[in-house]
Amino acid sequence: MCPHSGLRPVVRYLDDILRRFLYLDTAALTQYVTALEGGLITESTARSIRSGVCRGGIDARVVNAGGEKSRSDEESRTLSDTDEARFERLLRAALAEPEGLDWIEVTQPDTDLEGIGIGAMVSWECEIYIPEIIRALARSGEASDAISMMRHLLPAAERLGLDTNGLPDDKELGAVSSFIDGMNANMLIVGEDDDSDWRIAGQLTDEFIRADVEGRARVVG
Repeated sequence: MCPHSGLRPVVRYLDDILRRFLYLDTAALTQYVTALEGGLITESTARSIRSGVCRGGIDARVVNAGGEKSRSDEESRTLSDTDEARFERLLRAALAEPEGLDWIEVTQPDTDLEGIGIGAMVSWECEIYIPEIIRALARSGEASDAISMMRHLLPAAERLGLDTNGLPDDKELGAVSSFIDGMNANMLIVGEDDDSDWRIAGQLTDEFIRADVEGRARVVG
């Protein structure tokens, strides 16, 4: 069995110049940032002042007069804080003081992930996928959607005289649906890389999923 590490994913994003978040646990992110900054920032005000001197004059054969006056322009902007901005501040703090925040930037999984304890923050670029059994049995997975669709279509198929022999009846479909709901299973992702036997795994909360969570991306958790 391969070495593994349990992970609470906070964020998964494509590591572009401007990050596109595919999964962002805003509740966990807020907890970390408020602990780091000593409170929750709701908005901030930025003010800039520009000053200078204007000169003017009249040059003629008889009259030569000149003058100058000062000018000052002030601009003020009020910005509302966002989850994306909070993550940027967390990332800057981690890069500035990785040991103080127990932040581990994984570049060599075989050595970087060895001996990590509970509470460490891990950042790793790897391949992410959802195991087939989890995709089928999760509350928001494919099996639940397929069963729901079959239960809606089966009565119509019978009225149309279509051959439904071999298909489970509504009672059986309801039992399977109740079983999946009773499991109360969340979506789970696994991350791995071709150069290492290490894997990470963590549950995803449905409400924080923003896009397809499979493929190559950076995981922070």
